[in-house]
Formats: sequence, C-alpha cells, structure tokens
Amino acid sequence: YFEGELVKTVKLQECDGEELTFGNCTLLFEKDGVSFVESSCEDSLCIKRGKLKNKGDTMACVPEKTVAVIKGEKADDFHISTY
Repeated sequence: YFEGELVKTVKLQECDGEELTFGNCTLLFEKDGVSFVESSCEDSLCIKRGKLKNKGDTMACVPEKTVAVIKGEKADDFHISTY
C-alpha cells in the first residue's frame, strides 16, 4: 500500500529475485518471501526486519509510507501499498 492505496499484488511463487521500487523503498521478491532491501529512512527498521514469509507477516517503512503484507497462504499472494 502506498499513501493508503493498494499499488501492487504479486504472486511470489512466480518471482525469482525481482526488485521493485516504490517511492524511496526497494523490495526484493523471491519465491519464499519478500524483503525491503533499500530505503532512504534513517533507522532502516524495514530492512532489519528480514524476509516476510508467512500469511499475516507485515512490515512498514513509516518514513517512506510503504507497507508490505503477505495476504495468501504460503506467501503466494503479496500486497504492497503505501499510505
């Protein structure tokens, strides 16, 4: 989600190391999960969080207004949005 709007839904089982940038955040999409790999925020908590792998896993980069959520079973449906 970005600024409260859903901006992308990804099927992780179809990903193989793809990087996508949303605002000032870059996320790495792999078959087994997704992780923040770059952000312009000072504390980098989103990067330190590690990989989101399971349904319900959520991470936000608050300064960059970006939220990543695993919605489906076995990390098969990932939503990225900003608020």
